[in-house]
Amino acid sequence: MANAVFDFQQAVFTLESMVAKIEHQAQTIEKLIKENEQLRQENQRLRQENQQLKTRIAELEARTKKNSTNSHLPPSSDRFVTKSPSRQTSERRPGGQPGHQGTTLRQVPNPDHRVLHRVTKCEGCGHSLEHVAPLQVDIRQVFDLRKRQIAPTFLKTGA
Repeated sequence: MANAVFDFQQAVFTLESMVAKIEHQAQTIEKLIKENEQLRQENQRLRQENQQLKTRIAELEARTKKNSTNSHLPPSSDRFVTKSPSRQTSERRPGGQPGHQGTTLRQVPNPDHRVLHRVTKCEGCGHSLEHVAPLQVDIRQVFDLRKRQIAPTFLKTGA
């Protein structure tokens, strides 16, 4: 009989632990149901907001696609758009083409003026270069156009 009481007590203990587990699971299920409902409401709100934003984007895109050629808008309201070049591209590179004999402006043997530019100090450290022979000499000629002189002319009409 002691065995039967022990089995009965063990069955009651097992039953009580199962009831506690079921109650805990029921509470968890209720929490999940509430959370699920909140998430559904938030999802619905976000879907509506998303739809409103899509509509707004479509309106703005339609507005930016309009210009003076496809609507009643004046040309001054057109956006700045880079126009495609009217000139067709060529296979040739710019400048003189291969095989072309170029010409160069030749130097004059007796120029009107001669100017000597001497380097007097080092640009890096500032030391004097007065008594140092140059390592490199560059010779160039510059052709300047002279200024035109105004020549007044007296004109007389009639007798």
